[in-house]
Amino acid sequence: MSGRIRGRLTYANVMATAAVFIALGGGAYAATTLPRNSVGSTQIRKGAVHSSDLARNAVTSAKVKNGTLLPADFKQMPAGPKGDTGATGATGAKGDPGPFPEPLQRGKTLRGNFIAGGHAAAGGELAFDSISYGFTLESLPTGHILAAGAAATPECPGSLADPQAAVGHACFYVQANLNSAGNLLCNPKNNLCSATGQNVEGIVFRTTSSAVGSFYAWGTWAVTAP
Repeated sequence: MSGRIRGRLTYANVMATAAVFIALGGGAYAATTLPRNSVGSTQIRKGAVHSSDLARNAVTSAKVKNGTLLPADFKQMPAGPKGDTGATGATGAKGDPGPFPEPLQRGKTLRGNFIAGGHAAAGGELAFDSISYGFTLESLPTGHILAAGAAATPECPGSLADPQAAVGHACFYVQANLNSAGNLLCNPKNNLCSATGQNVEGIVFRTTSSAVGSFYAWGTWAVTAP
């Protein structure tokens, strides 16, 4: 019997038998004898690794690509206890006064509108418009009244639409006069009126009727602190 088997053994029979054993047991062999670090990305089927396959704390900061985590990836943590109030900081230096400190800084300009008028029963009646600068001037400016259509002057280089005044001057640009015999500037503290009179806090613009009926004068003004 053994002679017959030996007589039939050939190289092909031996190799075929070995192939059967390898096919039947090769998977177990490979699973138990894989060399260290032999399984790489190409050996892992896409989507085959799940979170349950990862060991606890296996993913660390070094394994996370910078800038890839989103706010939704972080667990909302409860607010901790509030800390003690910090010490009060040192008092800061006192700031500069506003843009128009008292007295009004030299070269600063204030602007506004005026109108004085009414209905006169006869010529010679008076109408007034009181103007307050809102700031005290360091010294008296010189007043000027420019009639409607008058040309600009060095002291009053502006216009009705753009009232201007040189330093130390107050300029009144009259737009229109109706039945007005003349206009003056008055000091509200002593009621003295002149072509240039006023005080350091404001002025009263006065116009006088020339006939029965409505009369008025209006326009714009500017004063620049001396």
